[in-house]
Amino acid sequence: MQLIRRFMEVSREQGGLEVLKRIARRIKSSLELGAGLALANLKRFLPLSDRGLMGQVESQWDDIDEFIAHLRTKDSPAFPFSNETKEDFLLALREYFPDEVAQTIEDAERICRHEFHMLGQDFVFPGRINWHLDPATGESWPKQYMGMMERWFWTEKRSRDALPVWELNRHQFLTTLGKAYLLTHDERYADEFCDQIVSWVKENPYQFGINWFSVLEIGVRIISWSLAFYFFRESNAFAEKAAKVFVKSLYQQTRFLRYHLTLDWQVQNNWLIGQAVGLVTVGALFPQFSESQDWVKTGLQLLEREVRLQISLDGVNKEQATGYHRFVLDLLLLIVILGRRGAFPRSKTIEQVVEVMLEYALYSMDPRGRLSQLGDTDEGWGFRFNERADYWDVRPWLAVGAVLFDRPEFKFASKGFREESFWLLGEAGLSDYRKMEERIPSYSSSSFDEGGQYILRDDWTPKSDFLIIKSGDFGLGGEGFCAHAHCDLLSFVLWIRGRPAIVDSGTFTYHGVWRNRFRLTSAHNTLRIDGSDQAVPINEFFWTQVPEAVCEHFDGERVRAVLPDICGVTVEREIRHPAPGLWYIEDDLSGQGEHAIEWFFHFAPNWSLRWDDAFEHLILEEWGSPYVIVVPPPDVQVNIRRGWYSSRYGHKEPNPLLLATWRGGIPIGGARFCWRFRYAGKEG
Repeated sequence: MQLIRRFMEVSREQGGLEVLKRIARRIKSSLELGAGLALANLKRFLPLSDRGLMGQVESQWDDIDEFIAHLRTKDSPAFPFSNETKEDFLLALREYFPDEVAQTIEDAERICRHEFHMLGQDFVFPGRINWHLDPATGESWPKQYMGMMERWFWTEKRSRDALPVWELNRHQFLTTLGKAYLLTHDERYADEFCDQIVSWVKENPYQFGINWFSVLEIGVRIISWSLAFYFFRESNAFAEKAAKVFVKSLYQQTRFLRYHLTLDWQVQNNWLIGQAVGLVTVGALFPQFSESQDWVKTGLQLLEREVRLQISLDGVNKEQATGYHRFVLDLLLLIVILGRRGAFPRSKTIEQVVEVMLEYALYSMDPRGRLSQLGDTDEGWGFRFNERADYWDVRPWLAVGAVLFDRPEFKFASKGFREESFWLLGEAGLSDYRKMEERIPSYSSSSFDEGGQYILRDDWTPKSDFLIIKSGDFGLGGEGFCAHAHCDLLSFVLWIRGRPAIVDSGTFTYHGVWRNRFRLTSAHNTLRIDGSDQAVPINEFFWTQVPEAVCEHFDGERVRAVLPDICGVTVEREIRHPAPGLWYIEDDLSGQGEHAIEWFFHFAPNWSLRWDDAFEHLILEEWGSPYVIVVPPPDVQVNIRRGWYSSRYGHKEPNPLLLATWRGGIPIGGARFCWRFRYAGKEG
């Protein structure tokens, strides 16, 4: 009776038909959840049999043992060597990269001890690996059916960050084990690989647990598995201990991915690109599966569509996050390499996009050769060949691009042919690289008008000044979306005489109270009007009241950008660089009425900042030695605060923050505020 009374009350408030529709939706959802759970449990307790797998591959093999024997010996486009040339490749690897070879063995030993450091978290497992462990809390994620997890994962009920455990389960460290095995022929590394694969499959039953929840993570993991296979496939330990388990799980994960692509998302992002590359990689390297042709075709079609939608014509990732520029570049470069090796027909569209993405990477590099950090980053690699590689250093890919696209300026910027480059192109690629003449890029500064980013640079020496500023779309998708964007329009990163002075604050985390601390306006080198952020976060990833900035002028020494109508105020920021070591930041404000204006400048954490009463300016210094003089506009109140800077995910440290404020009425002709940054160090 109580339920009937409640139904009548809600019906009077909302209408009987609407209530019935809601009840019908809940019943449908519950039935779908129940059916999915039942099917998942069936596959959990009745795993894929040998015969079942053989029903999913081409028919010329009599049994699974014969099929696996074929996989272990067949020719493959996975690496630059065939069975006949592998030893020559490894001999050259030892000759050209002896330090990296030694480091590989050291890292492989650490992996055998089950010691991992990922995204600022230490994973240490004295015994078996717990693939569900959250190292921050010491608790494990529930081994729950993924459909049930969907009901709470994206809500406040989720109390922890999933990224560290997902990073562990991407299994990108398996290539390090594989390299060590190829270089030493030590079966301990193959045994460890087998133990980890068997353990993972046992502890992650089909569609249960955190490691089935994200299809992107599945896509990246099957790339890692596909590459690792070609390191270990000749191992007897692999054939005896893990081959059947490996091939069955690889097939199941890829098939699951194929039928759970995030095609229904209104705005796609790097997730769909990662999923598509996973499909293409498995389909190309394991063409014996009956669905492989579909996986390759579907993946390539998605990639050719998405690269045009997600990458601007001038090569900037539209998510406005350089970390995801790097992630997508990894993935697409793998597709280009596999296409060049004949795994599938080359895609002109994808190759053109990779070339312009490399060009953007070239110009956006700071004087030390690293990508400038802007927007979100989870430091996600598409694939890895070097455990110690610097995530923000894409020069190994510029070396690859120099060879693939015949770009001498890429060679100039790459500063050498690294081990990662060698794994993709081999000794033939190294030979082509060495024969190529290098050329200094035609321009020092560059504008990426469609991508909305602008770079000022003196020259291509390590002692150059460098600035990058954002003035374009807020993020990918506009209102209601922009998942990885920050409130950083008109924000800039500044290097003076080859050293970072003003930095982007970074990301730190995707979950919890610190999420907004690092992505709102106060975390960036821009202005806040009347205490209002440039956009309003809906949740951890999406935004509303999304603005857009426009660049009105760029000439290589000066850039002028406009951010209109934030709380009734339009900001026009002009940055001038008349000489090395000298920068002017001029902000013209127009609008009506009284407003409170705040400026934020975040300095690199190695500096200290102090006010000089005698000269009424600020001094940026290190151990008492002045490096930059900062002259503020008159009539602003200057405060030196402690900020927070995150150079990598999961890590933060204090840094000097300059907060300046002004309150007053904006006159009819507008108000101008000019900041001057001047090098104060010793010349030379």
